[in-house]
Amino acid sequence: MDDASGVASVLDVARRMTMGPRPRRSILFAIFTAEEKGLLGSRYFATNPTVPKSAIVADLNFDMPLPLWPLKMVYLPGETESTLGADARAVASKHNIAVVPDPNPDRNVFIRADQYSFVREGIPSLYMKFGFVKDTPQFQIEHDWRANRYHSPSDDLQQPGIYKEEIIVNKPGIKLVGLSNESHKEVIIQNPGDKENGITVMDAGDCFLLKNVSVQNFEENGVVLIRVDSFVLSHIKTIDNGEYGLYPIFSTHGLIEHCSATGHTDAGIYVGQSSDVVIEKN
Repeated sequence: MDDASGVASVLDVARRMTMGPRPRRSILFAIFTAEEKGLLGSRYFATNPTVPKSAIVADLNFDMPLPLWPLKMVYLPGETESTLGADARAVASKHNIAVVPDPNPDRNVFIRADQYSFVREGIPSLYMKFGFVKDTPQFQIEHDWRANRYHSPSDDLQQPGIYKEEIIVNKPGIKLVGLSNESHKEVIIQNPGDKENGITVMDAGDCFLLKNVSVQNFEENGVVLIRVDSFVLSHIKTIDNGEYGLYPIFSTHGLIEHCSATGHTDAGIYVGQSSDVVIEKN
């Protein structure tokens, strides 16, 4: 997360900008180093920019947005320091995203991240983070993440979180792997309210691996695979997902192991019209 999630966000925004209409202003994408050493990279750039400083009208920082839950709200350190805050609120409103106050204002994050280097040079700046409020699951996830993973080797590709969304796989060779360290909270795929299936693997999703996740509260099925050749479902929990928990249909060459299924109206694990599927230790 720190700061692969921020770098990935910047790269993705840059990619998306090339796919849409040309913006009215030029946009410069920059990724700075040595923030932890005193904002050294951003401070050097802000004082020695590669374009005329007078041409830089705003800076937006995407450092470690912490995407451990669906984006429903944001908090924006620096929103009251310039008119950028009002612009951000207007854009957020169009996308049904709430803007909430900094839930931990004593951290003083606005003066501790790279956007502050631009503020010191008179350039309006805004910092964007996934939002949350106190006494919510998101607040606890953020607290636990900072206590157990922040600035440590466990800040790796296996991250905790609650993801209220459905997943559709339509490409071969996809691997979805949740936490393997039992000392941390598991990854949960949870129905946002009206979705039939939690994870659907289509016939183009051959050689699929799903491991170490929980799928819960979907209307029809937890995990359904349709005409998939070669798959592994390992250490999956499915809970209260309508008819079936794990449901490979017309699929071949699979392994289902160390899985559990509870609270389904038909079968927890049902191999429907599939062949060469090994089911063991469930």
